[in-house]
Amino acid sequence: MPGPLRRDVLQPRLVRGRACALRAPHADGAADACQTLAPALTLTLTLSLTLTLKVLPTPDALLHAAEAASAGDTLVVAAGLHELSGEIAIDKPLRLLAGPGGSAVLASSHHVLLRARCSAQVEGLTLVRLGDAVGQPFP
Repeated sequence: MPGPLRRDVLQPRLVRGRACALRAPHADGAADACQTLAPALTLTLTLSLTLTLKVLPTPDALLHAAEAASAGDTLVVAAGLHELSGEIAIDKPLRLLAGPGGSAVLASSHHVLLRARCSAQVEGLTLVRLGDAVGQPFP
């Protein structure tokens, strides 16, 4: 049991997980006691913060952005050629959207450019495989 309450403390406080406040002293002079304001009060606060990040067309920038992004983030892929040294692995809910001002082209010599292991939204992007074998986009 907590020690005696001080009379100069007037704010509610938490005692053993219960919301309590000071109560006026008893008429018989007994010490102040804790008055329960709410029975077994549980407060759960969920804060959700999502970001929109612009990814410039520099080598592997999109790979690093997808890896560093948090669930629910949006990656706006700027217009231009985005060269990838490996596949983009999406292992959390993400949105990949083409930015305004032209086409965003993701290019790699690997067979797989994008692998989604969970829900993902991809809009307006062109994916191409570069090389001498099947998938060469240019004559």
